[in-house]
Amino acid sequence: MAKSISVKRKSPGRPATGTHPLVGARFPKSEIARIDRWAAANGTSRSEAIRRLVTDALAAHNEKPKGHEKRMAPQPTEAPGMERDNRGNKIPLKKRTRDDREKAKRAKR
Repeated sequence: MAKSISVKRKSPGRPATGTHPLVGARFPKSEIARIDRWAAANGTSRSEAIRRLVTDALAAHNEKPKGHEKRMAPQPTEAPGMERDNRGNKIPLKKRTRDDREKAKRAKR
């Protein structure tokens, strides 16, 4: 007797259309009309318009103002009167040797 041909059975229901989770939202009619006008002006569907508008709004919200870092005052790396020697140990400025103080002055220049 010959082997029967195996047939892969189809799963019932509609095939999956997307890989991302579905998120439902309710909008007032006035907002839907504005979204539809924006979609028509940009040649997209309502769904694509909502995706683009949300993405653009989130990108604009996460941007930091340019030059923000420049306006901040520099922060000290060590407490006042404390510095580190070449081994990384904290030494009060008063207890440093004369050579260490001269090296620190040269390094700051």
